[in-house]
Amino acid sequence: MGLRHHVRSAAILFSTLLFALVIQQTLAIRWIGLHGTTNLNWTSPNDCRRARMEYGLSKGQTKICKGWTEIMPHVTKAAYLAANTCTTLFQDRRWNCSSVFLTPKLTPDLITGTREQGIVYALSSAAITYTLARGCADGTIFHCSCAIPSKKATAKAVKNSFQWGGCGDNVRWGAQFTRSFTDTLETERDVQTQRNLRLIDATVFDERNNRNSMLNVMNLHNNKAGRKAVSQSLQMHCKCHGVSGTCNIRTCWKSLPSKFIEVGKKLVNEYSRAIEIKSGVRTGSLRYSSTNDLVYVTKSPDYCSYDPKLGSYGTSGRACNKSLTGYAGCESMCCGRGYSTKIIEKIERCQCKYHWCCYVKCKSCHTWIERQYCN
Repeated sequence: MGLRHHVRSAAILFSTLLFALVIQQTLAIRWIGLHGTTNLNWTSPNDCRRARMEYGLSKGQTKICKGWTEIMPHVTKAAYLAANTCTTLFQDRRWNCSSVFLTPKLTPDLITGTREQGIVYALSSAAITYTLARGCADGTIFHCSCAIPSKKATAKAVKNSFQWGGCGDNVRWGAQFTRSFTDTLETERDVQTQRNLRLIDATVFDERNNRNSMLNVMNLHNNKAGRKAVSQSLQMHCKCHGVSGTCNIRTCWKSLPSKFIEVGKKLVNEYSRAIEIKSGVRTGSLRYSSTNDLVYVTKSPDYCSYDPKLGSYGTSGRACNKSLTGYAGCESMCCGRGYSTKIIEKIERCQCKYHWCCYVKCKSCHTWIERQYCN
């Protein structure tokens, strides 16, 4: 009786701690809930406390917020940028990233270690890095300035007969802040995780192979991949100086794409070839894989059918295109269930003419278009 009670108690403790640990390691992404903020002015530390209570900041992120309140409008912008970019890039796929708009509430697709969780972590990390890097360059963040060329970059300029100038986007500063902000919960929890795991008998649970460590590695790696994607998106621009348009002197600087979605496209490519972390991985064991790679620990469902336990909303009723063969094509989107076609009337202004003086008169043109929807 005593032995049976001990085993049962150990099993309950194991299940409870494992569930808690898995949830802990995925809370760092809740800050994307800031995309919906309309009532935070970021003028005092009280806004940071409210952000923690209402929008999902972790304890460590709240501490950073209090010390860097003036940075938080940029973090809020990054949350909005990450959420909208994700839904734009995945709008034609079965999983369309709509779950990010539920944050700070987290659905299973964002907490179970899927490749979808991986892309959201990477995009959000990239969005902060991108937003801060540009903020440094345009002068809206007084803690940083334009990018300062490294010694290697300076030597390259001398060799190629140009000089660094202008005001490049400061990706280095943006990445440093982003790392401290996005990785804080993962590193915070790592110490507590090890303490908790020691409470579990070694015969019940091997801490070297625990799922929690795998999630930790996954999240940190994908955060880093997001930052790396931004740095790899820097492009060099040059301006010529000289008499009568000659290019005696070239001044060059590096800047990011004007649209964040260009960075997002890089990460979507990595999402398509993401690498699965096998059981037994340890922190640091991914050092030989490319920093660009996205990683995951759980195979994703097919997202064909509605299943809230898996974070799948299904594709019934989703629009598709019968003429396409890719993700947005009806064959793929509808998962073999078929589709129905609806004829929709579209009314547009047309044949507009300007009349003196001063108004524009248009006719209404009616067109009929076909739309396909999954059964």
